[in-house]
Amino acid sequence: GNRDFAIEIARDMSTWQSSGGEYTDIRPGDKLETIIKNVCLNNKKAIEDTFQILDCEEIRKAVDAIHKSGTMIFSGSGASAIVAKDALQKFPRIGKVCYSWADPHLQITTAANLNKDDAAVAISYSGETRDIIETAKVAKQSGAIVIAITRYGISSLGEMADIQLFLSSPENTMRSGAMASRIAQLNMVDILFSGVASIEYRTIKKYLDRTYKVAHTKKNKK
Repeated sequence: GNRDFAIEIARDMSTWQSSGGEYTDIRPGDKLETIIKNVCLNNKKAIEDTFQILDCEEIRKAVDAIHKSGTMIFSGSGASAIVAKDALQKFPRIGKVCYSWADPHLQITTAANLNKDDAAVAISYSGETRDIIETAKVAKQSGAIVIAITRYGISSLGEMADIQLFLSSPENTMRSGAMASRIAQLNMVDILFSGVASIEYRTIKKYLDRTYKVAHTKKNKK
């Protein structure tokens, strides 16, 4: 179908671009102006390419699962852990019980205490990060809905998840891919947060007002 064709094109273009196409790696000796341009273009392209392969139905399922969840955990390792922490900065502001641990043992422990009314968001661009896969497995065994945020294609994390949210970005020699993939992951978290906030706006407005007032008061005291 058209969607599958678009996904295949995006995946192949990502591979081609990573090996010398539109995505540009950062090379030793580059001028600062060139580095600025390339980093900005890579990040922008990661969001654009991800947009081309987004599955609105899968995102709708993820938003609904988070909306209905009692407790959520966001797990990630390395750069993906930063994305998980970003989610932790957002969802508690609208009254959601949310956890994110850097320690993999705490991730698994929290996952073991989830139930069928909860959601576990596992973030791994490669889809092969061992600690994140183990946490997702434990969460699934506990009955929670597992949502994977990972690159497009077949991966261990993607295969086991109940809901798959795919990304597309480069993975280049000097790890500019880790930058661009992080941006794509952060963008996905923003989409999920905005989707849930939109559904729950009437009830969460009081939470947003409270958190704004607390933050504003604390800032003025400084």
